[in-house]
Amino acid sequence: MELLFALLAIQTAAILTAGVYVWRRFERQQAEIAELRQALAVGAGKRSKVANARGGALAQVIALSVNDVTHEAPPNERAQRAWNLPATPTLTLPTAGVSAETARGLTLGILAIGPALGFAFGASAATIIACGLAIGAAMMAIAHRPMWRAAAWAAVATSGAWALIGFAIGSAHADPASYSICAALAAATGLAHAHNHRVSTGITMALIMTIGALALSLQIGMVSPAGIAFGVIVAASAITGAMSLRLEGLHLGAFGTALLGLFVLSGQSSAAIWFTPVTAWAGAIFFAIAAIRVPQLGARGLAIAGTGALAPLMAITALYFSQHGLADHYAAAGGFAVLSALLVGVIAAATMRRDRGLDGLKATLWVLMAGAFAAFAGACAMALPAALAAPAFALAALGLSAIDLGLPSRAWRGFACVAGAFAVMFAFGAAHVLLREISAWPAFAIIGAGVAAPAAITGAAAWAAKRRNARASAGFLEGVVIILAVAAANLAVRLAYSGGATLLEPISFAELGAHVGIWLLASLIIRTRARHGVRRTRIIFSNVMLVTALGVLLTASALWMTPFWASRQAAVPFLSRESFGFLIPALVLAAHVRLWRMRGAGAQTRLTLAAGALLLAAFVTVEVTRGDGDADWLGAVVGALSFAAAIGVNFVPGVVRRSQVTSK
Repeated sequence: MELLFALLAIQTAAILTAGVYVWRRFERQQAEIAELRQALAVGAGKRSKVANARGGALAQVIALSVNDVTHEAPPNERAQRAWNLPATPTLTLPTAGVSAETARGLTLGILAIGPALGFAFGASAATIIACGLAIGAAMMAIAHRPMWRAAAWAAVATSGAWALIGFAIGSAHADPASYSICAALAAATGLAHAHNHRVSTGITMALIMTIGALALSLQIGMVSPAGIAFGVIVAASAITGAMSLRLEGLHLGAFGTALLGLFVLSGQSSAAIWFTPVTAWAGAIFFAIAAIRVPQLGARGLAIAGTGALAPLMAITALYFSQHGLADHYAAAGGFAVLSALLVGVIAAATMRRDRGLDGLKATLWVLMAGAFAAFAGACAMALPAALAAPAFALAALGLSAIDLGLPSRAWRGFACVAGAFAVMFAFGAAHVLLREISAWPAFAIIGAGVAAPAAITGAAAWAAKRRNARASAGFLEGVVIILAVAAANLAVRLAYSGGATLLEPISFAELGAHVGIWLLASLIIRTRARHGVRRTRIIFSNVMLVTALGVLLTASALWMTPFWASRQAAVPFLSRESFGFLIPALVLAAHVRLWRMRGAGAQTRLTLAAGALLLAAFVTVEVTRGDGDADWLGAVVGALSFAAAIGVNFVPGVVRRSQVTSK
C-alpha cells in the first residue's frame, strides 16, 4: 500500500504541475492576443487619419461633429477624435473567479486521479486500472475539440501513469483482459488523434500502450489478451501510418514492432501452434496495405511498397526455415510463386491507376519488381533442379525484354540482366552436378537443358533488347550468351574425352588443346560477327578469350617438359593422341591470322602467327620423335628445322599487311 500511495502522490504532483503549466501558458497566449488586437486598432486609426486628411480638415471636423451628435458621444471623446489625441491609458484588473482554462485544467486533474477513489470504496485493482486507462482514452478523445486541445498531453500522462501502476500492483497480470482492452482503446484514440491533429501526442500515447502490451505479453505469453492487444495496436498503427504521408514513419515503426513481436513469439512454447497463423497474418496485413495504397500513391508509396513486399517474403522464409507451416520446399515454392504473381498484380494496378504509367511510379516500380523477382527466384530455387532453373531464369529475361518492347522501362531491362546473371549461376550449378556425377539425368540432357537452352533463350532476349536500342542490357545479355555457349561446348568436350566418367578421368593434354581450340574458335566467330550485335561487348569478349587461350597454352606447353601430362591420358584411344593438343589450336590460330591480316591489325597478326607457327612446329616434332622405328637423330633434325621455320616465318616481308578493303 505504501508503494501505491507513493505512486498516486507522484501522479497527482505530475498532473497538477502539468495543469499549472498549461494554465500559465494560456494566460500568456491571451495577453499576446490582447496586444495584437490593440495594435490592429491603432493601425486602423492611423489609416482613418490619413483618409480624413486627404478630404480636408473642414470636412473632417464636420463629419466628426455630425457623428458625435448622432451617437451623443461624451465631449472628451469628441475632442480626442477631433484633435487625434493619444488614447487614455487604462489598467486592466483581474476579474474575480476562475478562468475557463484553469477550470479545464482542474477538471482534467480531478479526472486523472479520480479512479484512485476506488481504493477507498473497496473496488478491485483491475477495475481501477481499467477506469484510469479508459479516462486517459476519453481525455484524448475530447482533445479533438480545439478548446480541449490541452487535454492531449494530460491523456498521455494519465494513461501512462495508470499503465505503470497496473504493473506495479500486479493487476495487469491478475486481469490481463481488462488491462489489454483498455490499453488497446487508449492506443486507438491516440492514433486517431495523431491522424487528425497533433502527431507527437498521439504517437506517444500509442507507443506507451504498445510497450505495456508487449511487456505483459513477455510475461504471460503472446497467445493471450495482451498479445491480441499488441497485434491490434500494431495493425492499427500500420494502417494509420499508411493513410497519410506525414505518418509514414509510424508505418515503418509498426513494421519493425511486428518483427519484434514475431521474434518474441518464436521463443515461447505456444509458437508450435500459433507461429504459422500469426506470421501469415502479419505478412498479409502489410501486403494488403500495399495493394491498396501503392496504386493510390504512386511514386510516393515507396516505403509502403517496401514493407508490402518485404513482409510476406520474410514470412514465407521464416515459416520454411523454422520448419513450421511451410516446411516442405514445394509448399514454400508455391507460396513464393503466389506472392510473385500478387506483386505483379500490384504493379499492373499501379500502372493503370497513375496517369503517367510506369514512369509515374519511379523508384516504387523498382521496389515492387525487386520483391516479385525475389519471390520468383525463391520459387525456382526451391522447386526446380539447376538444369531447369537456368532456363526458367532465361525465360524470365526474355519475358522482361519482350515487355520492354511494348512498355519501355529501365526496370524491365535491369531485372532482365539480373535474370540473365541468375541463369548463369544455375547453369554453372547444372555443370557442377554433371561433373560431380550426382544426377540421374543423362549427361547430354543436362548440357542441353541446363546450359545450351538458356544460352539460346538469352540470345533471343539480347536480340529484343538490341531492337529496343538498349545497348547496355543487350551487351550484358550477349555476354551471358557467350559464356553459356562456350560452357556448353566445353562440357561436351569433357564428356567426349572422359567417356562419361568425369570424376575418374583427369584432363589430358589433348583435351586441354580441344578446350583451348573452342575458346579460340569462339573468339574468332565473335570478332567476325561483332557488327551484328553490341560491337564493344563482342570485341571485349573476343580479345579476352584470345589472350586467355594463349596464356593457358603457354602454361600447358611449359608443363610438357615435366612428367605432369605423362599420367593424364584420354579415355578414347583416338582422342588420346597428345600431339592433337598442339594441332587443334594451331589450325584455329591460322584462321585468326587471316582475319587479323584482313583487318590490318598488326599486333594481333604477329601474335597469332607466332603462336600458331610454334604450335604447328611442336606438333610436327612430337609426331616425328614418337614415331616407331625412326632414328633419334631424325626427330632432333626435324624438330630443329620446324622451330627454325616457325621463327623465321615471322620475319618474312609482307607477312603483316593491311588488305585493300578493310571491314571493321
